[in-house]
Parts: sequence; structure tokens; C-alpha cells
Amino acid sequence: MFKTVRLLPLVLFTLISTAAIAAPLSLYTELDQKFNQAESQKVRVIPKGNVGMTEIPEVARLRVYSRAVLNGEWEALLKSGRETEFALTLGKNKIPKILDALNEQGLIAESIRLGKAFNIHPMHILGPIIGENSFNGAIDQTIQDSFAKMFNESDFKTMSARMKMISEEPSTVGCMSLNISNYWKWRCILHKSGYLANGSNRDFIFWFYQISNKGQGTFGLGQIQPFLLWSVNDLVVEKTKALGYNYKKFNLTDMKTPFQVIFNNKEMLAYIAAMAHVSINVYKQIAQVDISKNPGLTTTLYNLGDEYQRAYMSTVRGGDPQVNFMGWYVNRFEDSINNYLKNTEIKN
Repeated sequence: MFKTVRLLPLVLFTLISTAAIAAPLSLYTELDQKFNQAESQKVRVIPKGNVGMTEIPEVARLRVYSRAVLNGEWEALLKSGRETEFALTLGKNKIPKILDALNEQGLIAESIRLGKAFNIHPMHILGPIIGENSFNGAIDQTIQDSFAKMFNESDFKTMSARMKMISEEPSTVGCMSLNISNYWKWRCILHKSGYLANGSNRDFIFWFYQISNKGQGTFGLGQIQPFLLWSVNDLVVEKTKALGYNYKKFNLTDMKTPFQVIFNNKEMLAYIAAMAHVSINVYKQIAQVDISKNPGLTTTLYNLGDEYQRAYMSTVRGGDPQVNFMGWYVNRFEDSINNYLKNTEIKN
């Protein structure tokens, strides 16, 4: 069983303290070993759905996130304070279209295959896509997007050089030499980099994309940060071998390949699956909570990031982890989505 009580004080120091750069590298090796152990442990299962939450949460963030999809009717619902009605109307209108678009591309069938490979329900893959493309994108556009239209070679060279600078800092070079998974190497870099304040993916985004004038830094079907793909690249390669795939490993300092992956919709699904797999395992190991029955929670973590800090803080605050507005939305329509999967001819 994971010795959470013994590790948590040091983990808290690593993740939250401004002196995190001093945390020993051995911590990440130990965390990686515990994370990959298939030991049984007593966990509390979070049920499906929005238990006790009849109204959509995070109204202020919902308003900001929804600006791209507002029309006259929907905008009126938001302005009149009817946010839950807005979300329900949005879902009834957009989710069938999103599912049809995914099905036409064979991406629902691929999500089902990947669910088996990663031992997760396909809702954990479809949830983030449905949420992001309901509030933050247009499915017809994100399916057809191309990195070639948005970036040139100088952009990739600039971003790759920035990543090389981070990974070769005196404080982070030891992270890359550890014989551990990419996920824990990335967490080590986040916590130890002199360019960051508190080991947060979100802080890294704001810092990293100061060099970019290409939008908000999220791209493609999953509206994902390209640099995050490396953190689960090794997991994707390992898990998809069972499907006969030959996805390639790439280096952290190679920023061109992640963009190619992001705009390859089939391959990108594997990374969404890997991120859900990681979030579920992190919550089991750190918080002794099983969120695998609740796709709204994995969608929330996909949208917000920093799943490790959030798992730890849930142990500090107590109680069950909570969905944000996007996770609530996915949970609210989970039965409708599953009915679509059961009653529609799924195309390969």
C-alpha cells in the first residue's frame, strides 16, 4: 500500500513551497515506483453524476469560457442569470453534432478501442472533447485544423530552444537523468525550474507562451497544451502496442512533433486517454479516491490541469473532489452520450 502519510509532508513541501528546488530527486523516483505498483489498496469510489449539484458551478468562469459560442438566445440566458438553462440548451444543441462529427471520422470507434487499451471507459476520452468543443471550440474547425497553417519552422525552433533551456537548467538537469516515467520527470522539472514559482502547469503556460503570438496556447481537437504531450508520450507508446500501433517516442526539446500529434486526431485521442489514466491513478494513490466512474471529474482535471496538486489538496480539505462547470456538463449529459454509443452505428 502507498505510504501516503509518510510521503505527503515532503510532497506538500515539493509542490507548494517556494523552496521546492531543494527537494531531493529521490522523491520523484519513489513516487514513480509507487505510482506504477499494482498493489491493492482501500479506496473510496466516487459515483457517477453530479451528486447533490443541480446547478452548474463556476458561473464566472463559465461566462468567460462560453464567449466563443454565444448567439442571441444563449447570450440572453447567460445575461439573465440562467446559467444552468444555458448549459442544458447548449448541450442539447451541440453534443449530438459533436458526436456525429466524431463518428464520421471514426473517432468514437477509436475512443472505444483506446478505452480498452488504457482500461478506462471511453467517456473519459470523449468527455474532454465534448466539453472543450462545446464551450471553447467548433468541432468542424478543430477536426480540420492543421499546424502547418498556424506555425512555421522558426516558431518550432523558438519553442524548442525555450524547452531546451528549461530542461538543461542546473536545477532541472537531474530530473531528466532519472530512470523514471516522463510524467514524474515533468513534475520534477515543474517543481525545480527557476523560471516557475510553484510547480504549476498553468504558471508554465503563461510563462512559456510569452514567446508565442499564435493564440492561447491550446490547439486541436482536445484544445491541449503541446508541451504536456511529452509527459505521457512514453505511456501512450506502451499502452497502444496492444492495439498494434507504433507510435513514436519524442524528446522534450522537440516541439514540432507534439504539434503534429495534436493535429492528427486519431493519435491525439491516445494522449487524452493517457491523461485520464494518469488522473485516475494519481487520485487513487494520493487521495485514496477512485474517480474512474465519474467522467466529469477526469474532464475537470483535463480542463484545469495540475491533477497532482489537486489530489493532494483534496486530502487536506477533506470531502469528495468536485467537478467544475465543464465536468458538470459532461456528467449531466453522460446518459445521453452513452445512449448514442449504444444506439448509433459506430463507424470505423
